[in-house]
Amino acid sequence: MSDLVIRDLAGMEEYRAAFAFQDEVWGPDFTEGVPASLQKVAQWVGGVAAGAFLNGEMVGFVFGITGVRSGELVHWSDILAVRSGARDSGIGRRLKWHQRTRAMEAGARTMQWTWDPLEARNGWLNLERLGAVADLYVMEMYGGSTSPLHTGIGTDRLVARWRLADPRVEAAASGDPLPGLSWPEREPIRAFEVSASGRPEVDLEDPEVTPPEPGCEYQVPLPRELQELKAEDPDQAWAWRVATRTALAPALDGGWSVVGVKRTPDGGSAYRLLQEDHHGTRADAPPRDATPFDTSP
Repeated sequence: MSDLVIRDLAGMEEYRAAFAFQDEVWGPDFTEGVPASLQKVAQWVGGVAAGAFLNGEMVGFVFGITGVRSGELVHWSDILAVRSGARDSGIGRRLKWHQRTRAMEAGARTMQWTWDPLEARNGWLNLERLGAVADLYVMEMYGGSTSPLHTGIGTDRLVARWRLADPRVEAAASGDPLPGLSWPEREPIRAFEVSASGRPEVDLEDPEVTPPEPGCEYQVPLPRELQELKAEDPDQAWAWRVATRTALAPALDGGWSVVGVKRTPDGGSAYRLLQEDHHGTRADAPPRDATPFDTSP
């Protein structure tokens, strides 16, 4: 998209347009959007409110705030939204790189945000395009959400941690492919299997998964299209929530990190976890009963 322009929002008219844009993406009943006044104030104190414009029309929006966490200046990315017809074209990635530049100019060296672990597309962007990792799983982070994109299976989230000056991230920011990670030579451990019908083979009443083993890659399967699955088979969508929660939450509590995602032979995908933390200290983020402050899908 050579005509695409990524830039900071300027003026109340654009802030209000961004507020309306959030309703467009998350649904008209969405009550958790960032109002125009807060967008302006956040920019004033080192936050980010920026848009992607195609032929002058907003097709993407990113918003974040910068603050101090455990003595370190951290940027929290609160919202990343791309119009449905413009997704999978690199707009979200370009908005994130713009946000990174602005956050670093404000003095931050770490950015955090959340995503639903069942959204494989989000995982691919965060892990395989941006070079973030996730080492915190928060159950029911937001409680009930007013967006139809979030309803039906709770609001469990992975917390991304993006070391903005990490060499891998620096390389990707310059336009090079994200450098790969080294993986253990031993056979990966798979948390659970998936049936031919696409259902995770985990007992919902007494869920058990294969735990990770030191020195091995740990793989956690993912559903193909979460939103379609929620609409067509909500019971199976819930089964996926139970299975991945049972695998990911204790693994991350035990020192493992989600560092990648791969395509699987059945046409699906799976998270790739390592016990070694390639990016320094673990995430310092809200506990599992955290008050909602992120509305990312």
